[in-house]
Amino acid sequence: MFRNIGFFAHANCNQYGGKMYPIEVALADIHTLEVLVTTVDNSEKYVGCTDKRVNKYRSRRIHRLPQNLRGSFNWNYVIDWLKEEYRKRDNGQNQLVVVKGFNQKKIFQEANLPVVDLETDINTEFPPYESLPSYEDDWGIDLDDNHCKLHSGTYRCSRRIAYAYSRYMQERKEKEIDAENKDSPYLMKLENINFREIVLEGCDITIKISSNYRFNLCIL
Repeated sequence: MFRNIGFFAHANCNQYGGKMYPIEVALADIHTLEVLVTTVDNSEKYVGCTDKRVNKYRSRRIHRLPQNLRGSFNWNYVIDWLKEEYRKRDNGQNQLVVVKGFNQKKIFQEANLPVVDLETDINTEFPPYESLPSYEDDWGIDLDDNHCKLHSGTYRCSRRIAYAYSRYMQERKEKEIDAENKDSPYLMKLENINFREIVLEGCDITIKISSNYRFNLCIL
C-alpha cells in the first residue's frame, strides 16, 4: 500500500460565508521529507458574524494563526503552485498524495492531485496527530523563520503536521518494503559467505564464492 505513496498534504482553514477555505497549505515529500508551505489570501471573501466567531475560535484553539490573516497568494495561484511542485517532485510516477479527512481531500482535489484520504480510502489505522512524535530535533526547519512567526505557537502549523505524517509514513513505507523483500523468493541471503573474489566490469559485479560458483549482479 505505502509503495505508491509519495506525498502528504495538509491545509489549515477558516470560515467565509459559512464555508471552510484554506488559509495555510503544506505539501511534504515523503522521500526527502522536504515540506513546502504557503498562505492563502482570502481578503475578498465575505465574512459574516458567525464566520468571525468561528474564526476566532479556530485562531485560538486550532491553527493559532491570526484571525484576520491575509495570506501571500490567492487560491488559484496556490492551486497552480501545488500542481507545479507536485509535478517537479513526482517525476511522472503519479504517486499518491495522502491527506487526513474528507474535507482535506476536497481541498487538494481542486489542484487535480491524486489524493487519497487516510480515514476513508486506505483500510488501515493511523494515529492522530497528537500522538505522533514531534521530531523537533531533526526536522530541519527553523522554528524562528518568517512563517513560524505567523503562529502564536507552531504545534498546529500545516508544515509541522505535514512533516510529522510524512516522517511517519516514510517509516511505515520502509518497513513494508523490507517485509516484502524478506518474503521474496528471488532474494538470496549472503550472510556468513566468504567472498574470494569480486570483479567490477562496468555496471556488472561478478562475485566469486568458490572455484566452482559465481554469480553476477547488475547495478541499475
